[in-house]
Amino acid sequence: EEALALLPTGGLPAFLAWRAWSLRGRILERLYRHREAALAHREAARLALGLERYWSLLDAAAMHLEAGEPEEALEVLEEAGRSVELEGPEDGATRNYLLARAHHLLGNPQQALAYVEEALRLEAEGGHPAYGTPLLQAQILLSLGRKEEAQAAFREALRRAEGEERAQVLHEIGVAALDQGEY
Repeated sequence: EEALALLPTGGLPAFLAWRAWSLRGRILERLYRHREAALAHREAARLALGLERYWSLLDAAAMHLEAGEPEEALEVLEEAGRSVELEGPEDGATRNYLLARAHHLLGNPQQALAYVEEALRLEAEGGHPAYGTPLLQAQILLSLGRKEEAQAAFREALRRAEGEERAQVLHEIGVAALDQGEY
């Protein structure tokens, strides 16, 4: 809260203004004020150029998802897709992962699955192989009734997870088992 109070919101040159809004977004993320964080990242994107604009849009979309606002996330992700000419595998994997999360939250499992599969492909191509991608894939597959494939995706998520991430994956596996009546 103190950092937010000290951070200026106006009167900065353009090359510093987007950074200040981006920092504001990061601080709000840590305070679990996800909607405010999304709006701060959107303002950073409005002021930024090039990849910084794109990255701020991805951050805004992620925070909209955390705030339970998948429609807003899709809007921002569409803008992000239009904002760069060439998207590297890691950035593409992140954008597709976020698209998958948004569609999963909106109850569009087929679209969600297509996006998460593209994210996995891009991770294999050169992006960072995050545990969250196969974890999301498992959740989507379960919603489609594809239990065996979901179990394989859960195992992949567990293989990729490190340290405390493993506890999160194991928790999600347990929740899925309870949801499936396997306790």
